[in-house]
Amino acid sequence: MCDVTSDESFKGAFTECKKNFGGIDILINNAGVGDEKNLQAVINVNLLGTIRGTSLALEHMSKDKGHEGGRVINVASIAGLKDIPFGPYYSTSKAGIVHYTRVIGHPFHFNYTGVLVQCFCPSLVKTPFIHVTASRSYNPQCEAAIKSLFGKMPLLEVEEATDALFTLLEDNKPGNVMVLENGKAPYFVAPSVS
Repeated sequence: MCDVTSDESFKGAFTECKKNFGGIDILINNAGVGDEKNLQAVINVNLLGTIRGTSLALEHMSKDKGHEGGRVINVASIAGLKDIPFGPYYSTSKAGIVHYTRVIGHPFHFNYTGVLVQCFCPSLVKTPFIHVTASRSYNPQCEAAIKSLFGKMPLLEVEEATDALFTLLEDNKPGNVMVLENGKAPYFVAPSVS
């Protein structure tokens, strides 16, 4: 475990993995917060934490740095692709992750690094994160409505998200973005640019 807001802590986690396992082949950036009362924390953990992790993974995996290549999965959210009015900070951080993944995962970079960078965007998953997020609304006047809305929204089971993630691991297209919505099969979103 590490603090994704700390370069030193993140570097230490990579050093420990390398020491214990001999190398690093895959990184799944999944740290996240949904505190609409704390912009700095949301951006620093969600977006900058993902960028820190991906950058470190590239240092430890890239063929152009003498390594064997590897894989990075950045976990964003459907909130990074759709307008979610109750979480502007969270949605913006996740949209940043989607775009960052498309750019750093572009075939242009993959051809040099051999590191396949992709993005996973699930809708709401049934975890304690949902309840914490609902209680930290951007607009205090809306908190009751947001909690009610969260209570009515269909949630994905953890197993559904895990199964979809394994489907993504079978895909080999650089920069690909997979979406998992409740009641739908996982699908890929076309890149914004080619």
